[in-house]
Amino acid sequence: MLDTIEQLRKDGLIDTKQSRLLADIYSKKVYSLYYEHKAILLTGVLSLSTGLGIWIYENIGSFGHKLILVSISALFLLCLGYVTKHKRPFKFKKVESPGAFHDYILLLACLLFLTLQGYLQYQYSLFTGRWDLGALIPTILFFYLAYQHDHQGVLTLAITGLTAWVGLEFTPKAVLAGETFADSRLIATGIIYSILLFTFAVTLSKLGIKRHFTFNYLNFCSHILCLSLLHALFEFDMDFFYLLLLLATCVVLFRYARTHDSFIFLLYSVIYGYIGISYTILKDVQSEEAGFLYFAITGAIMVFSLINFKKVLSIGR
Repeated sequence: MLDTIEQLRKDGLIDTKQSRLLADIYSKKVYSLYYEHKAILLTGVLSLSTGLGIWIYENIGSFGHKLILVSISALFLLCLGYVTKHKRPFKFKKVESPGAFHDYILLLACLLFLTLQGYLQYQYSLFTGRWDLGALIPTILFFYLAYQHDHQGVLTLAITGLTAWVGLEFTPKAVLAGETFADSRLIATGIIYSILLFTFAVTLSKLGIKRHFTFNYLNFCSHILCLSLLHALFEFDMDFFYLLLLLATCVVLFRYARTHDSFIFLLYSVIYGYIGISYTILKDVQSEEAGFLYFAITGAIMVFSLINFKKVLSIGR
């Protein structure tokens, strides 16, 4: 590589200063702290919002409620005012952040809004009996802020709020405990919601509106649709029908993975398809030895395929 850099300098494609910089980067004398910087900022935002919530919880009886409300509201408005003042004009394509701290201040503003809303509910039961309204208000706000400021993190908060508004809970605890689809009617809700979310994302992408947001939408609807179909496969009698729907979904994810060189969607298609096929094959098998043998062989094949996914599945060629 150093020889290549030197050859580029001799050919006049780069000057001496550039060649030295490239040589230092390649030899790791100079390296980027970009991701470390982002991690520290994100940790700071999360720590600040979490600490504020804990502080309010532990001292809720020591301070006046109006003082707490005013303090949180002032911080929220201060952060929101800063990002609004410094934001760049809205465009349908990706817009670069106007500053290193802009995205994190916006994220802090959103977390402060959730803290404020949670405090209002805790102290004044503002949304009791109107949980849908409690989920819808931050959802609308976060969608607006996500598109105005081109922030994928805030978009994730918005989609999470929208998912909660339709009545679905997809925390790891809820999924593993079977609470997500405790009511079988929520299975149909999950299927319909994920299809609508997918359609919305694809439509925006085709219209050229924030195409880089498509990943966030597809990431959510992939999990919701596949989990909904898996629960339908487990709960209802039409096993073969729901298995076909699940496999069709996995094929779509697989094709998307090949088209966009996306390992994560390939992983989704393999894992969800593997779970559905394995359940269908083994649900009537009584022999433990057969089950162990099945998972040993198929698990090894799946791991090998994922490790060598570029060669086996021709992704990236």
